Amino acid sequence: LKLQFLYFIGCYGRCLDRLQSPVVRDEGMDEDGMTPQQENGERVYTKEGALKILSDKGLTNGDLANRLCVHTLMRGCVNSFIELHKLSHRQPVCIDELAGVMFKISEDTLPWIADVLAESEENKQQGKFGTVYNRYIELADFFEKSGDHETAISFHALGLKAVKLSTDKELEGAAYERFGLTHERMGNLKEAVACHEAGLRIAEAARDAQLKQRANTNLIRVYMAVAGTLEVGGAYEESREYYEKAVNTANVNDDQDAEAEAFCKLGSITVLLGDLNKALEYQKRFLMVSKQMNSEQKECRAVRECATLQEKLKQHNEAVLSLKRALEIAEDQEDLVGIGNACKQLGQLYTTLEEHIKAVHYYKECYRVAQVMGDPARIQTARIRVGLAEGNLRWGQAGGAGYVGMVSTDIQRVLGWKGHGKLE
Repeated sequence: LKLQFLYFIGCYGRCLDRLQSPVVRDEGMDEDGMTPQQENGERVYTKEGALKILSDKGLTNGDLANRLCVHTLMRGCVNSFIELHKLSHRQPVCIDELAGVMFKISEDTLPWIADVLAESEENKQQGKFGTVYNRYIELADFFEKSGDHETAISFHALGLKAVKLSTDKELEGAAYERFGLTHERMGNLKEAVACHEAGLRIAEAARDAQLKQRANTNLIRVYMAVAGTLEVGGAYEESREYYEKAVNTANVNDDQDAEAEAFCKLGSITVLLGDLNKALEYQKRFLMVSKQMNSEQKECRAVRECATLQEKLKQHNEAVLSLKRALEIAEDQEDLVGIGNACKQLGQLYTTLEEHIKAVHYYKECYRVAQVMGDPARIQTARIRVGLAEGNLRWGQAGGAGYVGMVSTDIQRVLGWKGHGKLE
């Protein structure tokens, strides 16, 4: 690299006089760039066009990459020269290990990259940091679309670094937001959190309400995504912390929909941590927010979540009331799935309470709904539940421990029933 740099410096010295003297340009030629201009002002980038212009500038030695590097130095852009040399002389980048897909910058694209890099540095020298940022983002977007995520991230970082030199806090906040969204798309959730949190701090310092709201909205989404990933990985305690962050941020942002969802998730993860009472408290807050939103759909979910925990905590009366409220909401909305689920849970609960007549009633309602829905799997499962419930009712009336209990413990009575059709 050092030898190549000395070579470029030598070329730069030999071409300096040529650069300072008038250069014969074709009509419509870009003043400093690598490409001629079209009538609509857009540039056309091709290897052949770039080589012609470089030749007009006196750069005739070496391949296209080397000549572009020399030309970048001739424009006085040392940092851009270093970046261009690194990009143009690197080995192809693997962008899909499984499929073995490699990415290499084409020679038709290289002149555009050289132009953008040089223009970015020139604008930076003139203090036009907004323009610098926009040009770096062009490069970041190009490499992201090409699958080269690492290089895309590096140009986002360069753009952010340039923005920090300005006094435009709104632009800096927007840069952090865009960087965070890029990390999200690439699956770098922790890095996305860091970017959005930085954007929030800037918005608060600048007292920019709109930017603050966007930052909070982004944070809620990323907090939930991180928490979900940690939950799947079994890191329940850390997952709970991120769900709590999501709840608090949603509350600050006055986002009741997100707050309700976060409370529901927080309750579920707390169950996995073994604290059922705390989990029930979170689900009740989920219920409270749902009622404030006047969202019967969310309220139905919330009361069912509460009922499940109340049943586990032996709060049977409260569980029955919760499930009947869920059934009422589902019937009002003509929600067949909701009706079926509520009836199923009521059947299960009454079976636990050994109130078999009520259990049969709700299981039959669940079976009826399944028939209306026409789902064979639901119909079969519901039919089996009805059969078990009726078995429990009959054996319970005969003084037994219910159908399942009899099958498990009293084989003689089962054989008598199977052989003679009588319960003794």
